[in-house]
Amino acid sequence: MTQPSSSLCNGELTEFTLKDQASGKELKGTVRLDYGTLFFMFEGYGDYDSQDGHGQPLVIEVYDDSLRVILYEDINWEDPVIYNLDGALESKRKEDWEG
Repeated sequence: MTQPSSSLCNGELTEFTLKDQASGKELKGTVRLDYGTLFFMFEGYGDYDSQDGHGQPLVIEVYDDSLRVILYEDINWEDPVIYNLDGALESKRKEDWEG
């Protein structure tokens, strides 16, 4: 596994840019680490409860020993979609898998 080039410090914002592999357009984003939870913000995207420019439509956390992705897929929906990634645990791979 590749080591990250920098570390996130609690409460600091780290800027990044994503590049669309089809069109080449770029999307600016920011990530913040707060007490073990990652909050992702993207230019022009938000969530139901936040003011424009301050939304965090993607959150990654560990809750009750499970890695979860919290996604506000529609800015007009109050409740996010929560994906529990327990099914992606490598320990749950079936023995007959060939990878």
